[in-house]
Amino acid sequence: MYYLMNKPNFLIVGVARCGTTSLFHYLSQHPELEASRVKEPKYFSNASATNRNGPGDSLINFSEIKTQEAYSRLWSSMARLKFEASSDYFYHFNETIKRIKNEIGDIPIIIALRNPKERSFSSYMNLVRDSREDLTFEQALK
Repeated sequence: MYYLMNKPNFLIVGVARCGTTSLFHYLSQHPELEASRVKEPKYFSNASATNRNGPGDSLINFSEIKTQEAYSRLWSSMARLKFEASSDYFYHFNETIKRIKNEIGDIPIIIALRNPKERSFSSYMNLVRDSREDLTFEQALK
């Protein structure tokens, strides 16, 4: 069992398009909290993520934090409370929970959710905006 030296005190997870980015930015304004230098480092889920081969996904795969050393460098050692936000941890919870407990212990996790219909369409529109989806909404749902 390996414990990271410089690690978060809590995590924010949740389905995409449910407010994790807003919460990440609101909490980062608190003087006693330090957000990770990268939002969505996906450190605990990078080994379990599959099927990321859609339009534009190569950019997403490139930005993942893959090593313990790189993950530890996401925060200064001076902050009182550190946190990060990665929605992938929610989707790949079977694998990520084990890694989180093994590497940083039993820490609090804030989970954000949203109405599934609204979230699905918002996610679709986000992918279209970023040129990561070229199907119609109906085709993408199928």
